[in-house]
Amino acid sequence: MIFQWHFFNGMFNAKENVATMKTDNCSDLEEDSMAGDERKGLTLKKIKEILGCEVITGEDLLDISVETAGAADMMSDVLAFTRPGALLITGLITPQAVMTSDVVDVKAILYVRGKIPLKETIVLAREKNIPILATHCHMFETCGRLFVNGLKPSAYGAKKKNGA
Repeated sequence: MIFQWHFFNGMFNAKENVATMKTDNCSDLEEDSMAGDERKGLTLKKIKEILGCEVITGEDLLDISVETAGAADMMSDVLAFTRPGALLITGLITPQAVMTSDVVDVKAILYVRGKIPLKETIVLAREKNIPILATHCHMFETCGRLFVNGLKPSAYGAKKKNGA
C-alpha cells in the first residue's frame, strides 16, 4: 500500500515505513515567485515583541535588522541553505549552533520550544558577538509569525545543483 501526501508542490511517498521526498518541485520557489513583495525585514527588538522572546545574550544588539530567516536543527542544513545575514531559528542548544552561525555569518540565533542554550553556547555567542533570543513558540509557529511580519525564507531562491 502506498500513501501519498502533497507538500508544497512536491510529493511525499511512504511505503512500509520507508519514506522518500520528491524535492525538485520545492525549489521551484525562485526569486520571481514573490516579485513585488516588499518585505523589509525585522529588527531583533521587533522579533522579541512578536514572539515574546527572552534575550539570552546581546541585549545591546537588538537594533540589528534581519531580512531572512532559516529554521533547522541539523547544522548541515544551515551550512547548505542559509544565507549570510540571516536569523537562525533552531532547537540545537550546543555550541555547534554558534560555530555554524559564525561560519555562515548568521546575525542572530533564535531558540524555539522553550529551549535555553548550554552555558558554553552562551559564552561562545558572546565571544562571537552573536545575539541569542529564546521563545516558547514551536518552530512552525515561529516561522509563520516571522513570515507574516516581513521575513523572507533564507533558502528562498536557492538554485538547484547538478539537476538535483
